[in-house]
Amino acid sequence: MDLDRIYIEEAIRIRKEFLYNMSFIDNLEPQYEKLLVEFEKAKEQIDDIDREGEDKRYNKDYLIDLLDKLNTHINETVNKIKPYTDAIKVLDEDHKVLYRSIKEKYPNITDEEMKESIIPYIINL
Repeated sequence: MDLDRIYIEEAIRIRKEFLYNMSFIDNLEPQYEKLLVEFEKAKEQIDDIDREGEDKRYNKDYLIDLLDKLNTHINETVNKIKPYTDAIKVLDEDHKVLYRSIKEKYPNITDEEMKESIIPYIINL
């Protein structure tokens, strides 16, 4: 079944924007890996303090500082990806609207037929 061009164009737009946003998020992978390394280092430092049994006040201040630094790094990373994850949420809503619009225009179309009509246009974006 051939869908009206307007539906195909909307599917292409949604897919392009999704890929753009995901590529930005994927490009931040080295930062995610860096955070994991920082968490591992923090865990090791906490384990060292626990084993060494140093002064509890020093340990508490040190741990608060360490966790604060980790929290700062986490928030920086979250703030970098938030606009892109928010855009993906909007695209998810756009996808649902497109689906409902197609079903309204073509009430007898199956999901498989819909996929077969759209996928050739978006597969190589």
